[in-house]
Amino acid sequence: PYGLTLFVVHQKSGRDNGYWREREAAKTVELAKELLAKDPNYNIAIVGDMNCEAAQNPFQYYLEGGFVDTFSDRVRRQSKWITHESGRAIDHILLSPGAAKELVRETRFILGMPARPEGVDWRTTPPPEGYASDHYPVVVDLSIGDK
Repeated sequence: PYGLTLFVVHQKSGRDNGYWREREAAKTVELAKELLAKDPNYNIAIVGDMNCEAAQNPFQYYLEGGFVDTFSDRVRRQSKWITHESGRAIDHILLSPGAAKELVRETRFILGMPARPEGVDWRTTPPPEGYASDHYPVVVDLSIGDK
């Protein structure tokens, strides 16, 4: 049977809380590496709202821990890779090395959603019809074959 362990995260938001996100990322990596210590091919996906972009310090903890950014080739602020109404890419999927071997890169996408117009105050501007969240779903496929 195929196994995949998910670490679903929602790191602390706020401009001045990078230190908090760093600690959250470090602990998540620590827990995931405990599983990898038992089996280096263990399939792990760390997914969710990390409230930081790939170039920021908290995200680097995942990369330094050996996890693979499934959107490592995304161009900052390029519309097809934005994951949040603010115009940033702060939602991510990272994979352990074993799971990364199964990534089907050409299937990755961010699902566009109804959003407020750029530059409006979210506190005073009601969401548009069909609005689900200020975050957009991030999607990848894994090819698990006959496992």
